[in-house]
Amino acid sequence: MIKIAAQVTLLTNIQRYSLNDGGGIRTTVFLKGCPLNCKWCHNPEGIYPLPEIYFVEAKCRRCGLCNAICPVGAIFPPSYDPMARKIDREKCDRCLKCVEVCPFGGLAKVGFRLSLEEVLDEVRRDWLFYEDSGGGVTLSGGEPLFHPDFTREFLKRCKEERFHTSIDTCAYAKWEVIEKVLPYVDLALCDIKHMDSIRHFEETGVLNELILDNIKKIADRVPVRIRLLLIPGFNDSPENIEKTVSFVQSLSNVEGVDILPFHVWAEAKYRKLEKVYAYADTPDMTEEEAGKVEEIFKGYGFQTTIGG
Repeated sequence: MIKIAAQVTLLTNIQRYSLNDGGGIRTTVFLKGCPLNCKWCHNPEGIYPLPEIYFVEAKCRRCGLCNAICPVGAIFPPSYDPMARKIDREKCDRCLKCVEVCPFGGLAKVGFRLSLEEVLDEVRRDWLFYEDSGGGVTLSGGEPLFHPDFTREFLKRCKEERFHTSIDTCAYAKWEVIEKVLPYVDLALCDIKHMDSIRHFEETGVLNELILDNIKKIADRVPVRIRLLLIPGFNDSPENIEKTVSFVQSLSNVEGVDILPFHVWAEAKYRKLEKVYAYADTPDMTEEEAGKVEEIFKGYGFQTTIGG
């Protein structure tokens, strides 16, 4: 019997026809909640483990209905200043009454709950794509291991239906949690942020020793693809790339390396969450710059892609 804790989970998206999350055509399920707080995160709506509210300034008509209905006074009065904050996020208790009353979509709920069976029903709709392309199902986030019971039960059911399974993980979890999930994982997509633990802590909120140790253990159990998000000025130095290559060489079962060039496309999400995007002024990683790192990994014999 499935544990009650595993019956329902919080998601931000179910993305169909995904081509960069584990091979073939895939359905990627994005869970909400992550133990890291990466300052550059491309999915900032996936960090906080409870529903949130987007403020879509372009759709707001300053009608004041949200301000009038908020029971805790967390909605600021209507303002025509495009830089003015809409919500006192510290005071907000996420009752979502403001979202319900907004007639224009200026306020939108981020995060929705689905049962395990409901998520399975969604991924089953794409099984023909999996068969024809060699694809399958990928759990991403957020962080799937933040929801260990749901993740284990969901992947187990996917395996019972003969779907190829991947998990996109930062690998920051207790090993006993990861160990219970791995029997139902065909491929692990493991993110490496930075090889220096202090720099890792400064930009993500956690040290990296547990992560690197877990990645080594994961690679001893299942095939892995290493995902390296290259961020100018953070982890793209020759020294860090050299240390990353050395670490990847130490792993036992590396299927490949995916170079993910940094971009600022997520800035709009930070605006909707009324958060400061610390990397807003960081230049996008160019194709030429990413190509140089790709060639380094290829030079060591790794099957390497740009973009996954």
